[in-house]
Amino acid sequence: MHWIQALHTANKPKVYAKSWRGFITDIAGEVVTVVAWTGRRVRFRNHHSDRIAAAVARCGSRVLVNDQYAILRVQGWCFSVAVDDGQPLRGCSS
Repeated sequence: MHWIQALHTANKPKVYAKSWRGFITDIAGEVVTVVAWTGRRVRFRNHHSDRIAAAVARCGSRVLVNDQYAILRVQGWCFSVAVDDGQPLRGCSS
């Protein structure tokens, strides 16, 4: 996660307005399932879903998702996510 993306989603009202709230209902492998407060179910992928699970264990399952920057927040924790297209994630470029 790049710090600029994290700051934009937290501090820029126009970017924050594109965020939505929900709950993590399942983490299986690299797939994280979030149910929005509207009832919509979205599956994301993350290379380190174990870290997301640890954040949920510590802080609870409530999340804030920003689709513009592909960020999932669990309170103060930020994670880059990709919408699940049914295919495993490829390695990240450096």
